[in-house]
Amino acid sequence: MNVSMEDIGIPLKSEWTEKDFEEMGWHDNKIHAISFNDESSELSFDIDHIGKWVIKKKAYQFWLVPATLVFRNVYDINIATDSLNLVIL
Repeated sequence: MNVSMEDIGIPLKSEWTEKDFEEMGWHDNKIHAISFNDESSELSFDIDHIGKWVIKKKAYQFWLVPATLVFRNVYDINIATDSLNLVIL
């Protein structure tokens, strides 16, 4: 069965910006990779974005969408973690 993003209630967009911030939620999105481009001052996070939360039989299921968050004009960044299991809280 082929299901489109619009079929499950996720607007079809190839790029989201800060203008879409109110529509997006980042809670519990898993981070797979972090990169920093010193030349362009861009910080990127490769994530599994939770496009839709679904409750079935009192348990949550998720529609995951691969995404890359890009932050521009990033300077003097420090990232500290005590785990390799990175999640946006």
